[in-house]
Amino acid sequence: MLDKYNVLQAELIKRELAKKNLVDFMRYKFENFYNKKFNDCWYYGYIAEYLKACMLGQIDRLIINEPPSHGKSEQIVKSFVPFVWLNDPSFKIIYTTYGADLTKDGGLSVKTFINSKVYRNLGADFKLVSDEIFNITNDKGGRMFSTTTGGAVTGFHCNALIIDDPLKAAECYSQTAKNNVEEYYTGSLLSRLKNDEANFVVIIMQRLAVDDLVGRLKDKDGFHHICLQALNERKTYYFMPNEKRITHSINNDEELELFYEREEQEALNPFLKPVEKLLRDKEEMGEVVFNTQMQQDPVITEAGFFEKEKLSYINDFDMPSQNDYIIIDSAESTSKTADDRAIVASGISINEDNQTLLIVKDILHGKWELEDFCENAITMMLRYPNAPVFIELAGGGITFHRELQKYINKKNTEFRRDGKAILTNIVQGFKPITKESKNHQIQALAPLYNTGFLKFKHTCLNKEQAIKELLAFDPSKKNNTDNVIDCIAKMLILDGVYPLDNNNSKNTLSDISYRYKRGWRI
Repeated sequence: MLDKYNVLQAELIKRELAKKNLVDFMRYKFENFYNKKFNDCWYYGYIAEYLKACMLGQIDRLIINEPPSHGKSEQIVKSFVPFVWLNDPSFKIIYTTYGADLTKDGGLSVKTFINSKVYRNLGADFKLVSDEIFNITNDKGGRMFSTTTGGAVTGFHCNALIIDDPLKAAECYSQTAKNNVEEYYTGSLLSRLKNDEANFVVIIMQRLAVDDLVGRLKDKDGFHHICLQALNERKTYYFMPNEKRITHSINNDEELELFYEREEQEALNPFLKPVEKLLRDKEEMGEVVFNTQMQQDPVITEAGFFEKEKLSYINDFDMPSQNDYIIIDSAESTSKTADDRAIVASGISINEDNQTLLIVKDILHGKWELEDFCENAITMMLRYPNAPVFIELAGGGITFHRELQKYINKKNTEFRRDGKAILTNIVQGFKPITKESKNHQIQALAPLYNTGFLKFKHTCLNKEQAIKELLAFDPSKKNNTDNVIDCIAKMLILDGVYPLDNNNSKNTLSDISYRYKRGWRI
């Protein structure tokens, strides 16, 4: 008797949790409706927090990039819609996706689950009055209208738009198809939102091209962007929803609550796609398709500004004498939420034909905390002890410049105590160069790149990141991913960077060091 009572109590607790939390709702649905084990992964809970913020009126524009076969439609459509109606049956939703079969499947799944005893056991206090797959309505005023991309949505206003993969993968190279998706979103769908503060838009899709719908919207004000890679490229921090973060006005991690810390090379969902399966997918799909659809990192692969065929490399034993420099891009802030930071060591020289030769020798980049940032800078300085260091004094650069000086002092104290050589690199800051845009600065690399005089050392650390940025660079865009190549471009325009003239043996770095602006040494 006691066992039956305990079982009943446990069941009631599960139902109460399912009413309040989307992940518990999904767990209850899987175990009782699908009769399957729910393989819970952290990102279900992470997405659920942002969907909850949408329901509460804290977020009105949400983009979620998630690889295929990771449960996005199950969570965002098949489970989220019934969950919303469990809490507010008057809620009105327009759901759209690229294909009629997918639209039908979404509507049918919602209708079937809502009509089930499992769902009714959760205490739903409404009844369906129309269970047409494409137009589900209930007796409390709630409605789910489903249509394909481009379908008519006139005559109906909604509280939420759910846009699930609006573009076919096969149309990723069609400019007309991509334009049509954007026009449908801006010209038709947005006009269907009610004038209510609690209304929201959720766009969930795998990336297909640099100028797909997400590529065109993600940098606009008001959008919060969740980007989930199938195989994490570097350690990443995921934070709880925060209104200041959503409006891009936050620079202090103390104002954010950490939800999950994801390690480098960690699979997004090891139950569905373990690391070994993802690596096999990468080999079979090819790097470009894998990076686009699975890693949410599309690149320009056709007619890019920097063409892949013109990449040039050099072996260590062929390296000429050069003046080496370390350029540091410290991003806008020193918080964990800032853009990637970059530390690039390059050499520059003039050959016997009076041609400038720029060689990228080593690259470090990542979303580092301040101490790790300093440690990585020290690592690069130890690799290139004669290389002057230039730090851009913008945003977090001012703080980093100051903290690095303290860090070098501390390290040199340790080095002296241990009988090691101390750091003697010249370190100086420079003001942001405003006379020409960053894109124009990067474009100045083109003559060297196209003629083979911009080279990558074969053993260059992380050269893949620079190559990816070069091939994705689009001079017409204001927001490129370009931290590394920006550092490389600075080699051509910074005062204090001088090529070693190999036609003049006296023109060495030590001979011209007097020309540097006043810096400091430790």
